[in-house]
Formats: sequence, structure tokens, C-alpha cells
Amino acid sequence: MGRTGLEVSCMGLGGYHLGAIPEQSTIDGIVGSAIDAGVNFFDNAWEYHDGRSEEVAGRALKGKRDQVIVMTKVCTHGRDQRIAMRQLEESLRRLQTDHLDVWQIHEVVYWNDPDLIFAPNGAIEALAKAKQQGKTASSASPATKIHAFTRKCSITISPSTPSKCRSTASIRLFAASNRPFCLN
Repeated sequence: MGRTGLEVSCMGLGGYHLGAIPEQSTIDGIVGSAIDAGVNFFDNAWEYHDGRSEEVAGRALKGKRDQVIVMTKVCTHGRDQRIAMRQLEESLRRLQTDHLDVWQIHEVVYWNDPDLIFAPNGAIEALAKAKQQGKTASSASPATKIHAFTRKCSITISPSTPSKCRSTASIRLFAASNRPFCLN
């Protein structure tokens, strides 16, 4: 996974869908089968199913944590450092772990997201702080290049149509980039 040193399976298991399954035993079976098949990347986000996705994944990964790479995300309303750090603590508790392998800023899609994320005491500072505290091994974040491009895009369209900016920015950004956007 980029320069993180993490070796991730080519397929991962998304936590959103796990949170929609009512029975923990079914979730445990899916997670166990995935690990047995070589899947080691488990994605999640603080807000999926109001935290249930992280809770059920944490239960299913109990005793298997050293076999997997766990990622979750700080979510849209966590654009400042204080809220992002609160979300991190809640995610760690729900996932039943003392650290994440990857912590990512989720859905950088609104015209003002870069301004909020990179502001003093913004979420970008939470990513650095979490890594310094050993709570994350790697923190994926919008790089300066993404920030500059998103700001340019936000000028060309109405702030009420952020999805157009997201699509345009993603296509152009990933087509033009050869490096991972990750603080490692």
C-alpha cells in the first residue's frame, strides 16, 4: 500500500455491508472465511450504520487482529482536530484495538472540505497527532496536490453541486498521479 510498508490483499472486506447483517455469527463466518481465503484488508468508517459496522467487525476480528490490516475513516462532520480525535477514540473502542493500520479522511467531496481539513486545528492535524501517539500506523489524507486541485474545481462550479467536483477531480487527479496520497 504505497510507501506505508503494508502488504494488503488485492481484495478487501468492506465494513459497511457487515453492519447490515443482523447475526453476529454470520459476520464472524464471513470474516473468518475472508481471512482463510487470504483477505487481510478490512475497511470501515466511523459512521457506517451508526457505528454498528465497526462494532461487529471488532467482535469478528477478536483474536485475529495480528493477521489483518484494519482501516477506518474520520467522517464528514469530523473536519476539525477535536472531533476527528473523538471519532478515532470511538472507532478504536468499537473495533476493539489500540491502533489502526490506516486512518483516512472520508468523503472529501464538498467544495469547502480542503479549507476545513487544512485549517489550523483541522483534521489533518488529527491524522499527524494520531500517528505520533501510535494510534495509527499510517494516515491517508488529501495531499497538497488534491487540496490545490479541489480548490480550483470549487471555483468553476457552484458549491451546491459538489458531486460534479468530486467526479471531475477524481478522474483528473488519479489519471495525472503516479504516487499514493498517504502520510507514512
